[in-house]
Amino acid sequence: MRTLALLLLVLQSAHASNLRCEREAEITPVLPDFHDKTNPCNGSVKLQGIRYLCGNEYEVDLLSRKFLDELNTTGEKECASYCKSRRRSCTSHFVAASQCGFTLPQSEAVYIGKNDGQCSDSCQGHAFIYCSLYHSSYLQVDEKLFDAFTPNCYCQ
Repeated sequence: MRTLALLLLVLQSAHASNLRCEREAEITPVLPDFHDKTNPCNGSVKLQGIRYLCGNEYEVDLLSRKFLDELNTTGEKECASYCKSRRRSCTSHFVAASQCGFTLPQSEAVYIGKNDGQCSDSCQGHAFIYCSLYHSSYLQVDEKLFDAFTPNCYCQ
C-alpha cells in the first residue's frame, strides 16, 4: 500500500516538473508567522528543503544522510538570512531535522528511478536518492500541506 501511494505521488509530480539528474539543497520559506506589531523580529517560518540525485544503488543510505546534513546546514544559513531580512538586529534559531522528513528506501529508490522515469540514462545512476526536511509535497512546495507542521526557524 505504501509503495502504491508513493508511486501515485511520483506520477503526479512527474507531470508537474521537468526533472534534472540532481537538485542541490534548495530551501523555500513557507507560511511565515509574524504577528507582533511592536517587534517585527518575533515570529517563525517553516523552511522546506529538498535535495535529490540520480545516483547508484549502493549510495542511497549514505547520500540520504549526507543530503540531510546539507539541508540542515543550508537551512540554518537561510534561517539566519531570513531573520536578518526582517530587521538587522533580529537573531535566529534553526531547529535541525534529525532525519529526512521524506526519503526513499534503497529498493524503492531504484524502482522509482528506473521504472517511473525519474532518472534518465544521461544521469550518473538510476537510483532516485531523495531527502526533504518536511514530509509534504514530493518535488515541489505546496503551502497548504504545511499547516500541521511545527516551524523550524524562529526569529527574535
